[in-house]
Amino acid sequence: MAKGWTVQVTTHDRGFRGERIRQQLFEVAIEDKERAVEAVRHYLWARPDAHIEATAQLHGSLALSPGRVRCR
Repeated sequence: MAKGWTVQVTTHDRGFRGERIRQQLFEVAIEDKERAVEAVRHYLWARPDAHIEATAQLHGSLALSPGRVRCR
């Protein structure tokens, strides 16, 4: 069990039929907030012109090994 962050990522993609908005939740077992958000951005694939917003909430205990990322 490790301390970590739940990171919510909202991606805005401009496509052929208009804008598509996706929301994903990631659990990250890294104690530093900035490093946790960067790990999610590395884990997530998005188009180069996509607008990505990330918000994080602290979690006391995650069932992950330290340094791991899991998508919910």
